[in-house]
This record gives sequence, C-alpha cells and structure tokens, in this order.
Amino acid sequence: MTQSLPTVMIVDDDVPLRTAFARAIERVGYDVVTATGSPEVLDLIVDHRPGLLLLDNHMPEATGIELIRAIRHRWSADELPIVLISGSSIQGEIDEAMASGANDFRRKPVDLGDLIATVRAALGSSGPLQPAAEGHHS
Repeated sequence: MTQSLPTVMIVDDDVPLRTAFARAIERVGYDVVTATGSPEVLDLIVDHRPGLLLLDNHMPEATGIELIRAIRHRWSADELPIVLISGSSIQGEIDEAMASGANDFRRKPVDLGDLIATVRAALGSSGPLQPAAEGHHS
C-alpha cells in the first residue's frame, strides 16, 4: 500500500512562476493547490490541509509576512511549515519573515531543483495537517 504524499500549496500572484513551481512539484509526486493571493489562502488551507505552504512575499493584497502572521494564529510551524519566497535580499525582511513564523526563506529566482529539495526537506520532518474529526468544529 502506497501512502500519498502531502499537498503543497503555492501562493504567488505571478502566474508563470506559480505554474512552473506547480509543474515541478507535481512531477515528483506531490499534489499541488495554488492561490493568487491573500483572500483565499486561509479557506484553502482549511479545505486542502496542505503539508507545506510556499508563499510569495510581494503580492497586491497583503505581503507574505502579513499572511504568515494570520496563519500562525491558527497553525503552528510544525502543523504547517511555510517557506517564504522573495526577490528581496534585504536582511531585515528575512529576519522579519523568520520572526513572524516562516520555517524557511528562499530568494528569487529559485532554481527548480533547489525548490524540490526545499519541499522534500520541509516535508521530511512534518506530515500533512490531519483533517478534523467528524463532528468536531474548531
């Protein structure tokens, strides 16, 4: 019996980049859910129970750091690892991301091989979020 791999959620408003990330991750066997920005992220996390979130920092509605803060109110870093991806190399932004609850930080452009290695490393120490028990509401 083969156990399915966890779902990876990719949140990025850059469609070509999001598509390239999704294809690369799907190619190695993970299910992928994508989102373009903040309005839908929390609902998608509840619906899909991803094992990992790859999150762009610079999006129109909210920054990735703002989303991390909102996510961390509901899920711990062990329950839902988050890798923040940004074109910025400003150390203050990296420090803020990590202090806000990101598990890791990657700078764009991200090599797809390195992205896959990051996904595998992040999921190696954390399984997918478990669905709530029937009849249990948080």
